[in-house]
Amino acid sequence: MSNPKISPAFDPLLAETGPNDKHDAIVVYRAPVAETPRLRGRLRTLRQRLDRVKARAAAQRPVQAKLFEDYQAASSKRLARNQELAAAPIGSSTLPVAALEVTRKTLPALAKQPDVVAVLPNQKIHREP
Repeated sequence: MSNPKISPAFDPLLAETGPNDKHDAIVVYRAPVAETPRLRGRLRTLRQRLDRVKARAAAQRPVQAKLFEDYQAASSKRLARNQELAAAPIGSSTLPVAALEVTRKTLPALAKQPDVVAVLPNQKIHREP
């Protein structure tokens, strides 16, 4: 892949599969930083820390939803009949990271999304005994 947003780790993975085979991907996207009151020094209480995390998650949910929607729309033209790709937030939407399914045909469409920063394969890692 020649797109700098797409990890070169996809190259061997995609070379071994067909154009419509699904692969799990991790997508890092740009999300707005929520306006939260500045607290002097350390965040004083656990409640204040939690409120700040919740505010940031709420601010990025619309960006994440638009990313999913736009990717599904762009991918629908490239997919085989009756094929759908899954998309889900990782965690509680507290980080600008999501899990998506991609194919060789849809990966470029995902990378073209303006808020996408990086796309990486989500691969299982096995420890050698």
